[in-house]
Amino acid sequence: RGTPVLLWQGCAQQAVTPEVNAHLARLLSARGYAPIVSDGAQCCGGLTLHYGRAADAKDVMRGNMRRLAGLNVDLIVSTASGCGVTLKDYGRLLGDAEAAAFAAKVRDAAEVLSPLRFGKRAVDGTLPRRVAWHAPCTLQHGQRVTSVVERILTDTGYTLTPVADAHLCCGSAGAYSLLQPAIGNELAGRKARALRRHDPDAVVTANIGCQMHLAAALDAPVRHWLELLA
Repeated sequence: RGTPVLLWQGCAQQAVTPEVNAHLARLLSARGYAPIVSDGAQCCGGLTLHYGRAADAKDVMRGNMRRLAGLNVDLIVSTASGCGVTLKDYGRLLGDAEAAAFAAKVRDAAEVLSPLRFGKRAVDGTLPRRVAWHAPCTLQHGQRVTSVVERILTDTGYTLTPVADAHLCCGSAGAYSLLQPAIGNELAGRKARALRRHDPDAVVTANIGCQMHLAAALDAPVRHWLELLA
């Protein structure tokens, strides 16, 4: 049957780009995993936490754990690094062994896919060749997952264009772009210029918040990097 994994659907991810979750499910199913979804996995609590409502966020987190308590899965996988960084922090935030065990199962999609093999980029023009990669803060700084997506894409046949100041935020930052739109938009403009400086065929990222925020700044589609894998 395969290794059971829970695919965390996410709030914005599920509503705006559900095809990304569906694509990950296909990738995993073809490589020996048994991906499942559950209505018990609701909001991770990240946005509530960003608004400073820590007690309410912890209630959301405990609700997720309670609803998923009977689900027997080896891994919990998220395609949105913003959700992933919050889920991985349950142990610290809630401060008990149950939350720590839950958090220990959480992986970003890149961590699960890293040891697997993928088909080469299509040469028929249906996929881009030169790609600008935006590493979300929640992936590279929060989860400390670095150079993983880059290696997967390079091994799959993509050329990654240079991006100056790749460590800097795009301005989305969870609720920040809503609470501080002027600064958020300025950061997005800077990031957009860095991403398109070397004229890539596509811009890709790993978080739905970054994806939507940058798409507005670039006036062009921004894709999730998983969509480039076959």
